Amino acid sequence: MQNPMPNGQHMQPPVQQALQCPQPAGQLHGPEVPQHHHKPKPKRRFFRRFMTGYLMITGALVNIYVLSQLLILLLEWLNDHISLV
Repeated sequence: MQNPMPNGQHMQPPVQQALQCPQPAGQLHGPEVPQHHHKPKPKRRFFRRFMTGYLMITGALVNIYVLSQLLILLLEWLNDHISLV
């Protein structure tokens, strides 16, 4: 929608005004921002990666063993106390 001005001209929306105004070549994307120098990533040591992987695998194996033992105990208890026949 265009807004009429007092002298009979129509005012253009700001988007159309911005599209019609040519900008200098250096300011197409606004003022330039200085680039940051990122900190280098800390190096992960081989021993640390090996130990974390080893601990994760052994923890998973221990969990599987303990859960299987608990399942066996539960099934034995159910077999003694509940008869299906």
